[in-house]
Amino acid sequence: MAGPRELCGDLAVLVDELAARWLPPPAVGEYGLFARYFAQGERLFHLAIEVGIACEGVTVSEADLAPLVTAIGTDRLFADLCAGITGVFMHIGFEYGQYYGVQDWGELAICMSGLRFLRDLLHAHPEIPLDPAPLEQELVHWGHELYRPLDAPSRMPLRHWWWFAAAPPL
Repeated sequence: MAGPRELCGDLAVLVDELAARWLPPPAVGEYGLFARYFAQGERLFHLAIEVGIACEGVTVSEADLAPLVTAIGTDRLFADLCAGITGVFMHIGFEYGQYYGVQDWGELAICMSGLRFLRDLLHAHPEIPLDPAPLEQELVHWGHELYRPLDAPSRMPLRHWWWFAAAPPL
């Protein structure tokens, strides 16, 4: 199994690839924005989950994180990504007894865990514009309507409650 240095290096390479092909966000609130952001970031989210689970309970050194921190820099890519993913909630409505504009809970869980694991890895770097808190607030707000049971990745920590329940534990 790869160690933290190799895993963070893999994330750094993927961040560089994502930055090179990144499409800047269109007008805020554009319908379909989530699908565009998810498609661009899906590989990153999955790898971040893999790295986060592998590094759970392990102290990752600054030297191991250095390539990832350098790759991310203070680029707006992650701020745009968080905003684009969270923007999906602008299109949920309720008419004639049905919700519309609803996003798949499984895709939201993948995004949320990927972003949360990245933020956890980079906790010593608040200058990196990566804030998954607004997405988590929306999951709390809409969980009662959107939640569906998911098969969580093996060893997913319970603090990633969106895999296991419609709301965080009290």
